[in-house]
Amino acid sequence: MNYSNINIKLSDLAEIFTGLNYQRKEISQKSHGINFIQAKDIANNQLFKNTTFKIEKISIDKRFILNNNDILFSAKGNRNFAFLYKEQYGESTASSTFFIIRITINSILPEYLSWYLNQKPVQDYIKSQSVGTYTPSINKVQLSELEIPVPSIELQKKIIRIDSFRRKEKELLNTISNKKDFLIENILYKKIK
Repeated sequence: MNYSNINIKLSDLAEIFTGLNYQRKEISQKSHGINFIQAKDIANNQLFKNTTFKIEKISIDKRFILNNNDILFSAKGNRNFAFLYKEQYGESTASSTFFIIRITINSILPEYLSWYLNQKPVQDYIKSQSVGTYTPSINKVQLSELEIPVPSIELQKKIIRIDSFRRKEKELLNTISNKKDFLIENILYKKIK
């Protein structure tokens, strides 16, 4: 089915299920097992593998082993975000603080869907639907009802490319700013020596 240029409910685009519910005794700081991804392990759209715990693969249902291009959506707490999992991160599973979104159609790119879920209007919707005061969360039904605009694959690719350039520019500007600060501090320090 071609969904070009229409809005489709997320549940019609993907399978959505809660990440792995675990027992503390199953988690290990040892180097064996598979990565157990928690929200604390992701910042600025990057996974910090050195902070992930390990969990024995044998104790995990195959469904919870992440596939390339699964999207992890942080549904609990004040920091809601979508993260696109890539197989290069190594064999992994995700905690129950995430919904795992597994795309089931070819008309939407995982990079586009992940980008869209991180946009301010979606984030505002998530906040408005969240319940709970101490640890706000959105439930699966509310997330499933979210309507996703599905433009042509060509337009999705353009959006992804432009967003990638924007993020790279931001990183470069941050690096330049840090180097400039370091240079100025060095010059000023040398003036008083």
